[in-house]
Amino acid sequence: MTTTTRFRLFLGCGVILIGLAGCQFFGPTSIQVGRPVYNDVIQETSKLQTFANIIRVAKHEPTSFMEVSQINAQFAVQGSLMGAVAGIGGTRIGSANLGLLFQENPNITYTPLTGQSLVSQIATPITVDSLANLINSDWSITSVLSLAVDRLTPGYEDYGMAINALIALDDLGAITISVTKIETSPPKTTKPIKENGSSASAEPSTVLEITLQTSHPNTRRNPEQAPTLTEIRDLWCRLVAVMTHTKCPTSVEKLSLAVSVSPSRNILYSNVAINQIKTRSAIGILKAATEIPEPLVAIVPPETYEVITNRPWNRTKARLSTCANASYYTLLPKDEGEFDNPTKNSKYDEMITSRVVDKISRFDQSPSVIESCLYTIDYSLNPTNYENSLLENRLRNLRRFVLVIESDHEIPGSYVSYPYRGKWYSIDLEDEISQKNFVLIGQFLTMQSTVTTTPPPAPTVSVGGSP
Repeated sequence: MTTTTRFRLFLGCGVILIGLAGCQFFGPTSIQVGRPVYNDVIQETSKLQTFANIIRVAKHEPTSFMEVSQINAQFAVQGSLMGAVAGIGGTRIGSANLGLLFQENPNITYTPLTGQSLVSQIATPITVDSLANLINSDWSITSVLSLAVDRLTPGYEDYGMAINALIALDDLGAITISVTKIETSPPKTTKPIKENGSSASAEPSTVLEITLQTSHPNTRRNPEQAPTLTEIRDLWCRLVAVMTHTKCPTSVEKLSLAVSVSPSRNILYSNVAINQIKTRSAIGILKAATEIPEPLVAIVPPETYEVITNRPWNRTKARLSTCANASYYTLLPKDEGEFDNPTKNSKYDEMITSRVVDKISRFDQSPSVIESCLYTIDYSLNPTNYENSLLENRLRNLRRFVLVIESDHEIPGSYVSYPYRGKWYSIDLEDEISQKNFVLIGQFLTMQSTVTTTPPPAPTVSVGGSP
């Protein structure tokens, strides 16, 4: 084979290889490499954005959301093949240069959250469907209700009684939570008239239904500590009493909760009135989580964080061995912020607080699982007693669902961190409770976000090429 023939063969093979590389190699490879990278970056920046907005709200700054609405990544593959044949005397010399250039030019479009999308997050209450879906997706009922529900009972002082009973009943496997639609009936004395003159008919309403499951008590734990049906019944009666402001009839095995009910209608369901609850909007959750008094998120220095997480009742092993639903930290009053308890100097509050502290300090000495898990001060307390309501509320107010560390320097390897006015704010990488509740807050923000029909002008950034 002559030199010229070999050179032509090499040249032909090079052209074929360039074509195969461009069509069958770089296309799939660009997806394999690019998609995970873009996904990871969007996920990390979304996490940082949520955390930054929590800190902004805590510092009384407005929130800001930027959504990555579009990524157009254009790929260019260029191949070059140069060759030459030179003859010197009777000898022919061939040379060839094979070149290949791969270039990516992404255009990323950001959409500021404004208009209807922003209004939806600011003003639209979370629906009972969303609450039930999250709870039935194994999110903690404590976290979901504490973050999303502003008012659970007719009387504000009864909130602690109700939420504590719900936590205990759920962890004992004694209740189920579902969503159902019921018919709303016009009042018997007043029949609403529509604009066309016809009478109003019944309309379906969506309610959150809590059902007592007395035949399936929890049997996961030590049989010697298993709750009795009497304990479950006492907790259920407490819940019914504070929700309805009546004594607990033994026949009541369901509670129905609605977010909003028209004042011109009587809502009837199996002859039992539906209880109204008040839910927060997504951004309302951010505000309530950091607002004093009664914040759900604690911003603490590193030394206080170590003290809180090393309390015996807050340690991971203690929580997992006894309390399946302990998705929060319980503070002592000295761990609270300066303005978390505005009545702390009153003698009456000191008495209430001392009883709660005594309860917390003896958590591992309690004969009942219900009481040792810090669900409640005492499951058998009279729910109509005002002092008992204050005790339950004080215990509830000592719970924190996210611990944010405030430090002078960035904490290496943190789960998420954000600088603000000379300070660094972080969630510890080992803090599973804070991480889970932080993700839940992000879920609420995502669920309440809507797509605008007429999006505002969106800035497009040309990132440029990278060979």
